[in-house]
Amino acid sequence: MNALQVIRKGIDTTATRVIMGAVLLVFMFWGVSGRQDLGNGIVATVNGVAITEVDRSGLLRRALRQAGAGVTDEQAAAMAADVLQQLIKQEAMLQEADRLGIHVSAAEIRKEILAEDGFKGKDGKFDEKLFKQRLRNMNYTQGSYEETIRKGLMLQKLTELVASSVILSNEEGWTLYQKDQTRVSLSFVRVPTTAFLNDIQIADAERDSFVAANKEKIEASYKENYDRFYNLPKRYQLRMILLRTDIAGADKEAVRAKADQVHAQATSGVDFSDLARRWSEDLTAAAGGGLGERPMSQFDPTEITAADAAGVGGVTGVFETARGFEILQVEKVTEARVISLEEATPDIAVGMMKEERVPKLAADFATGLLADWSTNKVPPTEKLAARNLVVEFTETFSAAQPSIPTLGENPEISAVLRTATVGTVLPKVYEVRGLSYIVAVHERQEPTRSEYDAQATMVRAQLLRQRQQEFVSAWSDEVVAAASVVRAPVKAKE
Repeated sequence: MNALQVIRKGIDTTATRVIMGAVLLVFMFWGVSGRQDLGNGIVATVNGVAITEVDRSGLLRRALRQAGAGVTDEQAAAMAADVLQQLIKQEAMLQEADRLGIHVSAAEIRKEILAEDGFKGKDGKFDEKLFKQRLRNMNYTQGSYEETIRKGLMLQKLTELVASSVILSNEEGWTLYQKDQTRVSLSFVRVPTTAFLNDIQIADAERDSFVAANKEKIEASYKENYDRFYNLPKRYQLRMILLRTDIAGADKEAVRAKADQVHAQATSGVDFSDLARRWSEDLTAAAGGGLGERPMSQFDPTEITAADAAGVGGVTGVFETARGFEILQVEKVTEARVISLEEATPDIAVGMMKEERVPKLAADFATGLLADWSTNKVPPTEKLAARNLVVEFTETFSAAQPSIPTLGENPEISAVLRTATVGTVLPKVYEVRGLSYIVAVHERQEPTRSEYDAQATMVRAQLLRQRQQEFVSAWSDEVVAAASVVRAPVKAKE
């Protein structure tokens, strides 16, 4: 039995006529050139057959036009390499089609051309004059266009033939359906290292030794975090009463009069917080108008001017902002200052030493948590509460999907979920984006055989198409890998 007969064995024409749409898109997108001019330079050979600069540059120009303006040289170089790879794959597969004895007749080519809507007139019939005009617009001769069609049909026949070698039994369909339709939700505890920082005590002598051995490292950290931690802006702690004028129907003069009345009470000794709760129309009214301590950049310049004039402990006059009339009480002002490297060094050193040691504490805790949970079948709530940690839950998701809600992709967890039952604590501490996780199966919903049997025909067809796509993609890669391919340097941009 020859290779062609082996591939044809087990053919399912109904499925394979549908399957190749996605696989062939790559060829349809790039097009099939068929015009070679060795005088324009060879950019690659496949088993000795040349792919020319004419082939490559035409497709690359099309790709660059579709990408639009702003394509960088690096992106253009990547696109050029991708175009060349597609041409190499196309040529390798055409040669394989020839080897397997696949042919396309003139009648098949003509049928494809007659079926093309772009060549039909208003009456819906093929228009020879329109056909020739469209070919000229596309820079094709009739012969070169027919060659393009021939190659496209050869690729279609080849991929349909390869796909037809893939079969799927009903039991295989049931197994894949179970895998795809099984849904789970997880319970988990994340163990951040920050929960253990206070457990680490650093003696002064130990800290000083670390400083002496890590001066450059400490200075680099200081410079990296200078604006964030050490260049401290001026800060204000204020309370505010706001009477708004930016709402529909507000009488500005009446609002101002009310503000003056409230101000008179504030300066006569009435508690500012009580006045804010009663009169302020800002969201902070319930908190007595407290704005907290903020850097001056977070206040309106008018507010800063008024606060500076009032001074710490004082109450500003009534002043106007875009929102209305305000009165402020100045509780605290912290002047801007820079924390020097010398002053910051002890804290930086302690922070670095804790960062070095805390991962082990977190890992040891997570390991113990895993052991307790696995043994007792329930999470140790007292141990978690002592660290302000809680059990969290994912939404329900397919056990076959690679990405786990909240946790993200983790192939190790996904592999265990295929068979893990409800209540199972997964067998190790998992690292996800730098955090340790202990994970258990909270819920599991599996499809029934009757559900599958009721839609087996449709499900098998879908699963078969998926398996055929995967097989053809892998097969085409193997064809290219087996070919003798020589590449010349590729131009980065047209």
